[in-house]
Amino acid sequence: MISKEVRILGPHDRDCVDTLRVILLYSCSRTVFPELVEVFGPDLVYKFIDLFGGVTIKVPDRHFLEQAVRDIDIYRTMSNGVRAEALKYLAIKHDTTEEYVRERYVHVKRLREKYGI
Repeated sequence: MISKEVRILGPHDRDCVDTLRVILLYSCSRTVFPELVEVFGPDLVYKFIDLFGGVTIKVPDRHFLEQAVRDIDIYRTMSNGVRAEALKYLAIKHDTTEEYVRERYVHVKRLREKYGI
């Protein structure tokens, strides 16, 4: 595993660790690897490599996550109350139409059924 090799080299010969980092950054220059090292630091990135090395990972963008949180709010609110009142409230809260709120509720409900939740 790469992290053990780096830890073994690290305390004894800092130059070897720096060289390894440069080689990894160069070989991964067309990936997000340099940004991962910058954001999380080498130790966490090496742990990440140990767990996910060779795997393609797709990270959702912030907009997708915000929509998911909105859809959860719609589902929970619609499940807990009078739907006609909830529709109006949610349409105003999320600056959308009652029809769209209803569609999102049905969508989340179907997803929950599909995955047995």
